[in-house]
Amino acid sequence: MKSIRPLLEAPTYARARLQLGIGGVGTVVVMSILLLALGVPGTLFADRGGSFLADASLLAVWLVAAAVAVVPFEFLGGFVVPRAFGRRHPTGVVWATGWLRGVLVVTLWMCLAGALLVLAGRLGGRPAAVGVLGIVCLLMLMAQSLAAKLVGGIRAGEARLDELDEALGEGNDVPRIDVLAAQDEGFTGGIAGLPGGERLVLPLQWIGRFEADALALLVRRRAAILRNGLRAYGLLAAVAWTLATFALATVLPGAGVATVGALLTTSLWFTLLSFVGLLVLPTPSRAAARAADALTLADGSVDAAALASALSDLD
Repeated sequence: MKSIRPLLEAPTYARARLQLGIGGVGTVVVMSILLLALGVPGTLFADRGGSFLADASLLAVWLVAAAVAVVPFEFLGGFVVPRAFGRRHPTGVVWATGWLRGVLVVTLWMCLAGALLVLAGRLGGRPAAVGVLGIVCLLMLMAQSLAAKLVGGIRAGEARLDELDEALGEGNDVPRIDVLAAQDEGFTGGIAGLPGGERLVLPLQWIGRFEADALALLVRRRAAILRNGLRAYGLLAAVAWTLATFALATVLPGAGVATVGALLTTSLWFTLLSFVGLLVLPTPSRAAARAADALTLADGSVDAAALASALSDLD
C-alpha cells in the first residue's frame, strides 16, 4: 500500500494518471529488456508450433501472461485512482468483468493476427509479414467503433441532437454523427472509419453537459480536421510508422517472423522501438492539434475565445 501512496496523494487526478502511466510504461520497457536479454521467447517456444492453430495457441499463452503482468496498472488506472479522486468509476465486480471481456477480445484478435503474420512469414518472408500487418491495420481502422464496443463495453447511446443541429446551422458540412455511451468519463469519442467514410463519434455524456454552441464548436473542429485532410495524413503517418517500426524490429537480434518465438522476440523489440516513438511523436502531435485549432478559426465563423473555453471545459 505504501508503494501507491504517492500516487493517491498526487495534487491532481491528471498528475496521478501521469505518474501511473510513467510507471506502467517503465515497467513494460524493463520487462521487455529482461525478456530479450534472457532470450525467453526463443527458449519457451523453440521448435513449437508450425500450424496456424498451434501458433495461435502459443500466442494466446504469451498474451494472457502479458495481460496478467500489467493487471496491477490496469486496476489502479481503471478503479483505484478514479475512486481516490472522486471520479466516476465502476464497481470492482463491473471493472473485473469489463477487464476480462477486453482481455478475451484483444487476445483473440491478436492471436489470429499473430498466427497470420507467422504464416505469411513462413511462406513469404519478412515482406509478406509486413504486407499482412498492413492489412491488419486496415481492418482495425474499418472496425474502430466495433472494437470500442467489444473491448471497452461502449454502446450506442440515444440522444436528441436537435439543439446541436441548430447550433451548427444550415448547410453545415459535418459528417454523420454517432453517439456512444461509455462508463469511463475519459472517453472523448473522436473520428472513426476509413478516409472518405468517416463518422464523428460523440460521447453521450457530452450531450447536455456542454451548451449546444460549445458542443457545436468541438464538432466543427473535428469536421475541419477531416475537411482539410489532417486525419488522412495522420493515419498515413501512423500506419507508415507502425510498418517501418515492425520491419526494423524483424531484423534485430533473435527476431523474425517465421516462428512464434521469433515473432514474439520481434514484438519485444517493437515495444522498445515504440518507446522511442513515445518520446518523439508527441511533438508532431501537438503541432497537429495547433493546426486543427487554426483551421477551425480560419473562416472567421468561430470565435477564438469561445473555442478556447470549450476546449478548456473539455479538458
